[in-house]
Amino acid sequence: MTRYGAIAILSLLLAGCNTFPPEGMQNTVAGASISSVTQIPISKRTRTITLEPLRKPVDGQFVIADVLSYSNEKPTTAPPPHWKLLRNESAGLVHQTIYARAIQSNDPGSSVWTFDRIVDAQGTIIVLDNVELDAPIDTTSANMGGPGIATKSMVTSSDGDLMIDFFATDFLGTGLGPRLPAGMIAIADQESKPFEYWILGTYQALKGDTAPVACPSGQLYNMIAAQIALRRKAPNAARPAG
Repeated sequence: MTRYGAIAILSLLLAGCNTFPPEGMQNTVAGASISSVTQIPISKRTRTITLEPLRKPVDGQFVIADVLSYSNEKPTTAPPPHWKLLRNESAGLVHQTIYARAIQSNDPGSSVWTFDRIVDAQGTIIVLDNVELDAPIDTTSANMGGPGIATKSMVTSSDGDLMIDFFATDFLGTGLGPRLPAGMIAIADQESKPFEYWILGTYQALKGDTAPVACPSGQLYNMIAAQIALRRKAPNAARPAG
């Protein structure tokens, strides 16, 4: 099987449903929904990584790229044009940079990230619908430490945010088996050796304080726990009668 064939199968498995979440908790707040998720497997000793969804995003969609690199020293990561940096953290060997952008018509959509040194690299690209494109990001936070660290509590300013949590490790083995919090759905889960990571999601119905999210396991490793709150698209204003 080719590398791109493996990516295609994995993407179809992850994006079997066009709305988030695919099971369990329902999107009762009319929040942002996930159209597709594509995980790019690890590339060894590289200076670039291409994060490209199987289905080309269309005008009005919003895209998040989770770029994970691994090296003794923190690399400088250069994104493609038009991508905005949301988070940039390191813990041990793992370096996580999270980017986002709104898709416009006739978008060339370059998808190659470049590093200033040789690294191992992998990542995930998430395509979303129903995001408030004029002000998509409500707030973000991040925390670094060992197994079981939690995302930092945040204060959101909008009702109905989609909360996406990104957990990255520099664990070189397999079988971390993190205990995922109740009421959250796994958007992406990379359990292969080496360098496990996972991405979770939930909705916050009302603005205000968020609860910290932890995913403890029984192994030792360095970890980054980042969280992003995405605003939902505002409902269309009612037309005046007449």
